[in-house]
Amino acid sequence: MKTRSAWLSTVIAVAAVVSLAAPAAAAEQSSAKQVPATNSAQDNSAVDRNKVKAELDSAMKIIEQHIGAKQEDLNKAVERLLGQPAESTPRLFDCFGDKTKDGDFRMLCIRVFQKMGVLPPAEFHQNLNRIMRDKKDRPFPRIDAAAMLLQDEKKLDPSTRKEIKQLGFTLYSEESAKDYVATRIFNRFPNDGEVEQFLVKAAKTESNQSRRDGLLHMLGKRKSNAVVVMVRGELKANNPERLFSKSRMYLALGDVGSQDAYNVLVTQLPRERDRTSHSQILMAIGVTKNPAAKDLLIGELKKPWQVNTWAAVEGLRFLGDPSVTPILEAELNRDVPAPSYKETVRRAISKINTGDDKPFW
Repeated sequence: MKTRSAWLSTVIAVAAVVSLAAPAAAAEQSSAKQVPATNSAQDNSAVDRNKVKAELDSAMKIIEQHIGAKQEDLNKAVERLLGQPAESTPRLFDCFGDKTKDGDFRMLCIRVFQKMGVLPPAEFHQNLNRIMRDKKDRPFPRIDAAAMLLQDEKKLDPSTRKEIKQLGFTLYSEESAKDYVATRIFNRFPNDGEVEQFLVKAAKTESNQSRRDGLLHMLGKRKSNAVVVMVRGELKANNPERLFSKSRMYLALGDVGSQDAYNVLVTQLPRERDRTSHSQILMAIGVTKNPAAKDLLIGELKKPWQVNTWAAVEGLRFLGDPSVTPILEAELNRDVPAPSYKETVRRAISKINTGDDKPFW
């Protein structure tokens, strides 16, 4: 039996066929327009339309029966829908807006549309507003509708944007919807002070450790100084029952990247005895891109080799400074007991040369 994550993964996996199916369909339609209209051509066009209709009807039925459907059939159904965007879009939106349908089916319909990589057509905005405002509907469709409206910022008036933000605050109170609200709505308000304050409060009061870590991660990506304040308090308290895991605290400080965040990391580096946490500090120091990070990380490479020396290499990769390439190349001649270390060095050199300095968290 397929779980929610399984069928959602199906859509993501099959999304690659867009590049094959959609252009082919567009080419077919383009070439068809060049043929002079004759009675025979018109008859064939009617037959083609009926054939497309039948194929899409079949595809929608398979999607609706996603729990019992074979993976291969699901793939083909999604491919058909993605290959006929103009014809399938109204069907997918009708499915998404129908409260009598299975909740997973509705979400799957809107996921298929989103994989087309286009903004919601203007004629469907009214339906999206209706779904978002329907308090009797499930939380997930309301969140998805709000997220899709946020995608088209140019057509979104300030009052609706404010309404969506308030909806996020309200629906976050539902246990099952918390993570979904955070990723689908709050991430669309990157520089909003009210959302940041809400996330900080949630990070401090949330009962679930994993979710607290996730909120700290979000605040780090927002470069919120509140991360530095909270982490400092956690480290000073020296309480084994911390609000956040050590690894998440250090990585979030790297994402914040401020001088204060860098100072906390540097202070903790010699104090941290846990090998994993020590490694994460080194990587986070690189992510801060602080001017002093380069010399600190190079200094780590000059020390006797140890198991987590690779983290200094990764730190230099995230720093992204091409001037460290010769130093890393010299590391390839170093005699170390771990062959994987040199692979890490080669990857770091390659990433620096291509300008890829994004951390993997």
